[in-house]
Amino acid sequence: MRNYIFDFDQQVMMDLNLSLEECLLLDYLTKFFDSGYAVTKYIDRRKYCWITYKKMLEDLPILRKKERQTRRVLVSLEQKGLIKRHLENKNRLYIYVNQELLFYGYDGNEGLTNEDIKDLNDLPAGQDGPPIVKYYKNKIKILSRNARVKDLDKFYFLLKLKQKLKPLISEISFDICMKNAEVISISDNLIILSVSAPNILKDRPGNVFENAVIEVINELASEEGGSKSLANSTL
Repeated sequence: MRNYIFDFDQQVMMDLNLSLEECLLLDYLTKFFDSGYAVTKYIDRRKYCWITYKKMLEDLPILRKKERQTRRVLVSLEQKGLIKRHLENKNRLYIYVNQELLFYGYDGNEGLTNEDIKDLNDLPAGQDGPPIVKYYKNKIKILSRNARVKDLDKFYFLLKLKQKLKPLISEISFDICMKNAEVISISDNLIILSVSAPNILKDRPGNVFENAVIEVINELASEEGGSKSLANSTL
């Protein structure tokens, strides 16, 4: 089997159940967004790029698609978790591409990828900026520019996160997602959690999980190494 289709691992493409036309459109979007010509903005702490259907169809006549058909392809990619669409003023389309899922599959990569580093560097200068949370099959990655992250105690971080999150979601959702959650690792700029059914957390309205992460990191980073004694802390 040929290892790569475009710049993508063919086995990953098969695992993601992608068609060739979906691969072609994803290849086009990733290259256009990285070209330096795309208009970008942050929405819910993720970097989106503005693009029009006219531009896509002009650049990819080989798709032989009309706007409505192209929209259906994008809907399919969104359902698979590979993109997110954001529409402003009813006709200005912004798209986010989940490049780590695209290049590494449902389990992601357990280190900082080039995309992670780029996302961190793109956070507003002069401040740590909010953490960036990425969801995978059984794992959540938390990226942060806060220099104290690497010093956090992983057991205390998880305990505080559970305490913060438990009143905000249903008991069933909490038990499914967080009861057996573990911190895989904490390192410079990166926290990795093992979580069952992370999509339940991802799909909660109002960025409940992400806001809880922000609060816990800010609280612990202000403590001495985030390693306060657990003796009197219970969930």
